[in-house]
Amino acid sequence: GEAADTANALSLMSGVKGQYYYNTTTKSVVLDTDGNGLTQSGDFEVVVGITELGAADVAIDFTSGTSANTFTSGGGNDTAVAAYATDSLTMGAGNDKISVSGVTYRGTLAFGTGTDTLAVTAGSASISGATVSGLSAITVANGAGLTISAAQLATFNGTDSFAITGVSSEVVTVVAGTGASTETAASITATEIDFDFTSNNAADVLIGNSGDDNFNIVGGTGVATITGGTGTLDKITVATSDYDASADTVTGVEVIALGSGLDITITAAQLAANSLSAVGSAGGTSLLNVSGTAAADTIDIS
Repeated sequence: GEAADTANALSLMSGVKGQYYYNTTTKSVVLDTDGNGLTQSGDFEVVVGITELGAADVAIDFTSGTSANTFTSGGGNDTAVAAYATDSLTMGAGNDKISVSGVTYRGTLAFGTGTDTLAVTAGSASISGATVSGLSAITVANGAGLTISAAQLATFNGTDSFAITGVSSEVVTVVAGTGASTETAASITATEIDFDFTSNNAADVLIGNSGDDNFNIVGGTGVATITGGTGTLDKITVATSDYDASADTVTGVEVIALGSGLDITITAAQLAANSLSAVGSAGGTSLLNVSGTAAADTIDIS
C-alpha cells in the first residue's frame, strides 16, 4: 500500500517479515526487515523517485533458510529458492520463478497468474509429494533430474503450451499412480527430456514424448498400452519378473532391457511394429519369446 509517513503506514503492516509500503512523501519503498510491524531506521528503504508504485514495479528475490518458511510474493516478476523440504511459497501475478535443487519437496509451490517456471538447478529434486499449482514451465539444468507424481504429469500435460526443457537428455521420473492410470506426456513441449515411467497395474496406459523414454515393468503386472513417442531409443525395462506383453499394445519401442534371467514374450506383429535395435540382459540367461499366429508368420530378428 501507500502512506505519507511511518505513522500512517502502521495500519498497512501486520508483523510479517518482508512487508513493504510506498512512502509518497520521500518517494521510497520501505520494507520491514525484522517483522515487528514497524518501519524503523534499521529497516530497508530505497528511493525510487516515482510518483506511483504499481504492484508489478517491485520484484522480490527470496531464499529460504534451514527451517520451513512461508513466503508470499507480490505482483512483480519474483524469484524464490526453495531450499527446505516443507517451505510454503505463494507467488503473485508476475512471471515468477522458483528454484529447487536436490530437495525431496513436500511443501506448497503455489504459482500465480503469470507465466511461471520451476527451475531444477542441480541434483535430483522431487516434487511428487508437494502441492503444486499454477505452473507453466519446468527447466532442468545439465545433469539434474526431477521426480513428479502421475497426477502432476496429468496436470502438466493438460496445461496449454506447458514446456519442460533440459540441456542434455535430463530425466523426469514419474511416480506410478495408484490403481489403473493413464500417464501421458504427449501434449507437453519437451526438449532434451527423457521420461521414466513405471507400471504397477495391468490396465496402465503409458505414453512418452520426443525423448528416449523408459517404461519400467515391475512385478509381472504388465501394462495395457506402451507408446514410445518419437524418440529413437525408447526402452522397456523388465526388472523383477518375466513380462508377457503379447496381449498388450506396444508401439514406438526400440530397446528391451531384461534383468538377470528374466524373459519377455511378444508377438510377431509386435516385433514387426517396433524397430528393436537392442535386446540386452543384465546377466544370466534371458529369453525373447516371439509368439506366432495360426497363419504362416515371417519373423525377422536380424
